[in-house]
Amino acid sequence: MGVGNHDIGVSSFSQGGIPHNDHQPVFKHWFPQQTYQSTVPELKNRKTYFSHSFGNRLLIISLDTEYEAEMGGWQRDWLENILSNSTHDIKIVQYHGPIFSSCVPEDSYDFDVENDGLKYWVPLFDKYNVTVVSENHMHALKRTKKIKNGVEDPNGTIYIGEGNW
Repeated sequence: MGVGNHDIGVSSFSQGGIPHNDHQPVFKHWFPQQTYQSTVPELKNRKTYFSHSFGNRLLIISLDTEYEAEMGGWQRDWLENILSNSTHDIKIVQYHGPIFSSCVPEDSYDFDVENDGLKYWVPLFDKYNVTVVSENHMHALKRTKKIKNGVEDPNGTIYIGEGNW
């Protein structure tokens, strides 16, 4: 599960930042996805981006589209480390805010996610041959052709979404 605005307690009605207390954000309390050496980290150490490996065939990576972690910096470096060390046949990446939206941008559209995604993540998806990317948030169906370096390519990545996953 990739963290999204409703999961972390942010909506158009929230009037501010992400609340942190004994019960919020719910995402970190009730969905501690990140397990290290078969343990769940303490709340203060939980991140909003993580990966799960299923044998040598499947790798699923969940990323944070700037709810708590910037798309560049630590998260980008972590993503490159995970992808560069992967020998998995299938690599699936999923996150909330779309980089390739199926909807016409509106006033509430987050161009930072699109721009930062194109700058920090898409080059890594291309470089390390990510199989499928699941984008969300806009609540519309989409499936792209295989894209690599901004053009259709038989060795590219398929972007699907944008419901809620």
